[in-house]
Amino acid sequence: MFSEMLREMDRNTIRYMVDDMKEKIEKGKVELSVIEGKLTETEGKLTETEGKLAETEGKLAETEGKLTETEEELTDTKRLLSEKEAEIVRLKALLENR
Repeated sequence: MFSEMLREMDRNTIRYMVDDMKEKIEKGKVELSVIEGKLTETEGKLTETEGKLAETEGKLAETEGKLTETEEELTDTKRLLSEKEAEIVRLKALLENR
């Protein structure tokens, strides 16, 4: 009788442990599902951010191109200004020599 009671207690303990493990597994699945949802959301945000970054890089490249063009125009303007100043100096010298 005593050993039968022990056997029943062992069965009950095993059932409890199995039920407890099943519950923990289910909770783990729910937590995993929540984490996967957050991961998907984060991946979406990352993709969006990468798109914005690519757009910004494109605008930066365009701006750099315009800056290079403006620098070239400035260099040309400086060259023309130097030529005009040299011409003015030459013409002043001609006027003074008359």
